[in-house]
Amino acid sequence: MHHNRCLLLPGDVLAGDVSLEDGRQVPFIGDKVIDEVQGMKVLEGSFLFKLPNGEPVSLIKLEDGRELLLKGETLIESIGGKKVIKVKYPSFLPDGTIVGTATLEDGRTLPFRGDTLLEEVPGRKVMNGGLSAMTFFWRFDGTVTGGLASTERSSYRSSGMGMRSTCLSHYSCISLWA
Repeated sequence: MHHNRCLLLPGDVLAGDVSLEDGRQVPFIGDKVIDEVQGMKVLEGSFLFKLPNGEPVSLIKLEDGRELLLKGETLIESIGGKKVIKVKYPSFLPDGTIVGTATLEDGRTLPFRGDTLLEEVPGRKVMNGGLSAMTFFWRFDGTVTGGLASTERSSYRSSGMGMRSTCLSHYSCISLWA
């Protein structure tokens, strides 16, 4: 999680990471060190990026084990109405929408865009997706591409890896695990 970066936010406010005397690395915004959020100790954190509107986004690990996004000073605990345990590979689209993967309380890891989880591709329920940076990414046009596990089995196999590619107009090309 250690990125050690600082950026200037609107109003000449500095945001970044700081190492505390107890060994923790946590984000800061201006003169406020974010070592506690909603009464929970931040064990580790890193300032990631600023959105086009200048709002800072950090990834923090809380004392209860969850690894969540902090947008400004708002902790993002749920996406699409479902409780999030861990966020991985966060980024943002040119319009400022945050994207990435989220591990949910039910154990599934799904891609998300803003407050929307990709739980279904037309005709198929997504069981898991975005398990590594190599299998999933958001494109700048807002479409997703990568590997997703679906509930539907296929007899088509390529490269002996049990994958098949499906192009879907709404989600662009997605490789579905058979």
